[in-house]
Amino acid sequence: MGISTSFFPEISNVQIIKSLTPSGSASKSVNEILALQASGVESLLIVSHLPLVGYIVGELAPEAGVPAFTTSAVAHVELDENGFGQLHSLTRVSQL
Repeated sequence: MGISTSFFPEISNVQIIKSLTPSGSASKSVNEILALQASGVESLLIVSHLPLVGYIVGELAPEAGVPAFTTSAVAHVELDENGFGQLHSLTRVSQL
């Protein structure tokens, strides 16, 4: 936690979710994301691993399917008030 607040002092709330590992549960991770949304969190940055991150996006935004992430890719998913997501973009490092 110290590293993130050292580099990003404007971040006020850092949480480590142990299920965000390559072999973690996408369903459990999505449930935690939806719980954060229900508690009033409006913006969230998730740093995770392949292939889990693709499965999380696939569960949050089922119409997008399970996107093929490359290393260090960034997805922008917006959830409505009911927790249904839309994948707005998937950006690879080479596109930056």
